[in-house]
Amino acid sequence: MDALFQPLQLAGVRLANRIMCSAMTLQYGERGLISDRHLAFYRERARGGVALLFSEQLTATTLSGSPFASELAAYDARQVERFAALAQALEPFETRFFGQLFAGGAVASSSAGLDGWGPVRAPSRVGMPGGEAPLPLTRGELEAIASDFAASAA
Repeated sequence: MDALFQPLQLAGVRLANRIMCSAMTLQYGERGLISDRHLAFYRERARGGVALLFSEQLTATTLSGSPFASELAAYDARQVERFAALAQALEPFETRFFGQLFAGGAVASSSAGLDGWGPVRAPSRVGMPGGEAPLPLTRGELEAIASDFAASAA
């Protein structure tokens, strides 16, 4: 058990220990943004000694959304302020936070929410078993998604 409490260097990030909390689909988003409920959830895990937290999926592009109605929009500039609030909530602790950028692709849902409704979009018409048949993305749309991921990461 001693190794569990030893520091770990991971991808240029020093972790205080090897206790990690994997990504969970919390569904706490409010208008596409990280909510105060998210802050409380992550803060409590940090308070308990978790060294690395992973976000739930952060939708990186409007072209391929989440199958969840309360998705978090990483592409929304207002999210910067919410990440600042998250950083402040985690600041007293030796906890690192990794964001999980995401595009729904064939697993998306056209009926996950009525705001911003659109058809499922994926690289081809091949859908998920039991899922909707997606509309294929054009080369230009695929390039836009790659650009959206870069902007969301920034």
